[in-house]
Amino acid sequence: MMRALLRAYDGLTVVLAVIAGLIMSAIFIAVILDVLMRNFGFEAPPAIEPLCEFGLLYITMLGSPWLLRTRGMIIVESLRMAVPAGPRRVLEIVVYVVSAAVCFLLAWYAGTETIFTWANDQADQRAISVPLYYAYAPMLLGFFLMGCEFLRRLIARDTLYTQSAIEGETI
Repeated sequence: MMRALLRAYDGLTVVLAVIAGLIMSAIFIAVILDVLMRNFGFEAPPAIEPLCEFGLLYITMLGSPWLLRTRGMIIVESLRMAVPAGPRRVLEIVVYVVSAAVCFLLAWYAGTETIFTWANDQADQRAISVPLYYAYAPMLLGFFLMGCEFLRRLIARDTLYTQSAIEGETI
C-alpha cells in the first residue's frame, strides 16, 4: 500500500514537472512572438505579459516538488559541515521539521486565499482579467507537496546532502 502511494506521489511530481517544462516552452515561444510582432510593427496580444507572469509562478510551484525529490536544488552545506559528526543528523532533522512546517503553513495560507478569492470572485485586472485563485492554487499544491517531501525524507531517514557532505569531506 505504502509503495503504491509513494509511486503515485513520484508520478505526480514528474507529471507536474513536465507541465512546468511545457509552460516554460510556451512562455519562450510567447516572448519570441511578442518581440517579433513588435519589431514588424504589429501590436502584440495584451494577454502575453500577464499570462507569462502567471506562467512563471506555475513553473516554480509545479516544478519545485520534483526538484526537491531529485535533489535538483541548491543546498548550503557549510553550516552542516561545521557541526561535529554526531549532531549533524540532529541538525538535518531540525531542518526537515522546520522546512515541512513552513511549507505546510504556506500551503494552508494559499488554500485559504484560494477559497477566499474564489468565493469573492476576485481577479487580477490588467490587460486581461485573471481570477486570483489561479495564482494561489498552484502555491497550495506546490507547498503541500514540498512539505510532504520533507516529511518523506525525515521518515525514511534519507538525506538531501551529497555523499561528500555526509562523509565530512571538503569539495
